[in-house]
Amino acid sequence: MIGIIALVININPSSRIDLLWMLPVCIGILYIVFYLPDNIEFDNDHLFIIRRRKEIVVDLKDIYLIKVTMISIGYRSLWKIRYTNNNEDGAARFYSRYFSSSFDNFCNQVKAKNPHVEIKNYSWSFDFDL
Repeated sequence: MIGIIALVININPSSRIDLLWMLPVCIGILYIVFYLPDNIEFDNDHLFIIRRRKEIVVDLKDIYLIKVTMISIGYRSLWKIRYTNNNEDGAARFYSRYFSSSFDNFCNQVKAKNPHVEIKNYSWSFDFDL
């Protein structure tokens, strides 16, 4: 961020306006990458979604979608899980490594509890909805 500010100060005034729109874009990207994803854990029957100040417990049988998004950092992809909990739809986002055995184990356990779960390993949109 400091580099962007220094760049804006040293550029001629006509180009500064072009760079000023980049600040909200950079803040938005940082929010999506570092603040938006949840921490998740799972056991044989439940998914535990750990958010800033609360924990949500979801039965694995209530998960109906596991989908990769187009956002990735290095070997980690941002995944989205959709579920129904207490008759309300919910979603969680988390980072997982490509070819992770624990993620494959999670998908297999969800399939065992809910054979109708949809798992998508591709994405054509940024999935900004939550």
